[in-house]
Amino acid sequence: AASEQDWQALVELDDALATARPTDLWYLAATNLRADWRIKVISPGYQPRFALEAMRLIDNAIVIYDDPDFYSMRIAAAFVADAAMDVIETARRLIFILNNEVDRVEAGVIDPTPGAFDLKLQQIDTVRAVVDEIRRSHDIPRYKTEQLDRALRDIINRLEAVRE
Repeated sequence: AASEQDWQALVELDDALATARPTDLWYLAATNLRADWRIKVISPGYQPRFALEAMRLIDNAIVIYDDPDFYSMRIAAAFVADAAMDVIETARRLIFILNNEVDRVEAGVIDPTPGAFDLKLQQIDTVRAVVDEIRRSHDIPRYKTEQLDRALRDIINRLEAVRE
């Protein structure tokens, strides 16, 4: 259903997906699917409520699994929920995690595939675009977003340096 972007089918599967417990191997996938459809529902009568539900689901997963993909998803949920400061603070945490990942690549602890580099760069570009939109649409102190911009540029530079 998710691969076909059939959000209604995911809505119908939500109760089954909700039975996944944090100790289950499929917990992250189930949580991802449950949050994803809530973010992608664009009907005005359902947002921002669904996006806020998605943030709650993601927060529950993040407590157990410090996964950068969930932080990216949380940024999307916060953006849909029009929770500007949540976007900023989640981006700050994601930057910390991404820096740690690049540290491990630079140290030779992990050896990502070329596709993994492209995926991270795409993820960073998306975060930059969302932060830029938040800066334009909300009264966020400029120093907060400029700091994020610099940090994201630094990560891009570091990723490109280790990729070469």
